[in-house]
Amino acid sequence: MSTRKTKNILFTFDYELSLGYRSGTVLNCMIRPTDLILDLLRKHGLKGIFFIDTTSIMRMQDESDKHPELKADLELIKKQILTIHSEGHYVYHHIHPHWLDAVYLKDEKQWDLSNQALFSVDALTSEQTSNLITRSKQILEDWIQPIDSSYFPEGYRAGGLFIEPFDKFKPSFEKNGILYDFSVLRGAKCSLSGAKYDFSASPTEYIYTFDSDILKPENNGKFTEISIELVENKGLHKILNSIWFRLFYKNDAFADGKSNTVVLEKTGKQSFLSKFSNSETLSWEMINPAKIGLYKKHIGSHEFTHFLSHPKLIGPSNLKSMDRLLTKLLKRYTIESDFKKLLNK
Repeated sequence: MSTRKTKNILFTFDYELSLGYRSGTVLNCMIRPTDLILDLLRKHGLKGIFFIDTTSIMRMQDESDKHPELKADLELIKKQILTIHSEGHYVYHHIHPHWLDAVYLKDEKQWDLSNQALFSVDALTSEQTSNLITRSKQILEDWIQPIDSSYFPEGYRAGGLFIEPFDKFKPSFEKNGILYDFSVLRGAKCSLSGAKYDFSASPTEYIYTFDSDILKPENNGKFTEISIELVENKGLHKILNSIWFRLFYKNDAFADGKSNTVVLEKTGKQSFLSKFSNSETLSWEMINPAKIGLYKKHIGSHEFTHFLSHPKLIGPSNLKSMDRLLTKLLKRYTIESDFKKLLNK
């Protein structure tokens, strides 16, 4: 009698408005796609982790007395977050500090986020960082604890993955009881004006404890890193994906904002052959019919897989492909999607 293998797969979502010069609307960037994501997780009996961009919620709260429509947006967000939590998913922190400079455009009912001087927490003082995380904790607890007194937001993903230098975060993590970080994208680096990370020296472990240096595992460290991985799209998979894009691609994402694009750099010297491959995160918004085989192959060869996705970028075609992938995987494997159970193994 054969025993089904277990695959450890995390499904994480950055729950946020678009972050370019126009934010898009709450309905299209957050509510509509997240409802469909929840439907799919429910269908397949899987658990997700939702990182809530509380900085946008702060700005909505600050401006809601002047703009009543923002109160309606806040109610939609709150109701959905309570649904997310009540269905057994994790609800954690996600902070984009440049929301502090966002300007509400009443006529468009969107936000102007073109001022990106505070794109990274590194642009803030340690005190400002602490205040943001403390207020984030207060928002999430004020909303969720009335229905679940045991709720505590002990997980964090940095906006833009800008978690370095970690010494800017450590006092706030300790003060607010944050134990788990989900910001390290293994082997990747990014450099923008005023914001950067370099994870090219990522540890070999996917999950590890650390203390002061987020890339230095330490036994019995205070914090746990649950890292994100890149998948290599190359060879036949890349050819099929290119053909599919030329013949069938259309952008059907729900989001109606205007976002910036962040390009990830692969580490090391780039060879001629690198033109025929690319690294990308495994994500719901990146999957299409041509990538189902790539994702299935990657998951088959790894015991741990971590999807990093954004509801605002997901469309019906992505959901259909993700449904097909999950159906195929569940016919062959048992999927463990609760990260806390992985930590206890």
